Amino acid sequence: MINLNQAIFTLISGATYTLVNNRIYPLQAPENTPLPFIGFERSSTVNWTRDACTYDSVVTIYILSADYGTGITIGGKLIDALSRVGGVYAGINIKDIYLTSIEETVTDQIFTQKLEFTVHSVV
Repeated sequence: MINLNQAIFTLISGATYTLVNNRIYPLQAPENTPLPFIGFERSSTVNWTRDACTYDSVVTIYILSADYGTGITIGGKLIDALSRVGGVYAGINIKDIYLTSIEETVTDQIFTQKLEFTVHSVV
């Protein structure tokens, strides 16, 4: 299921590549990364049955930007690109993705949009 990170990266980069100059990082961005950029992380629960193995994953995406409008624009692109998506990405059979929460914060003039998605996938 490690490939889920690659699948999520593929979906994120397809929607935001030019907006963040491909600055998309799993877990942690390098120090002094220019704004805007995207970071993401995930956690998964495995569900085994006799017929299949399914995963329920929470993917948290952080958008950091120097101004509120840029973060909102990138967030909107991500919501449009990820919501209700299904298909095979990076070898992962994604059944559904849906937005579960949005948070906004600002610290030291860095605006952060936090988007959480639930991803249902099958192996």
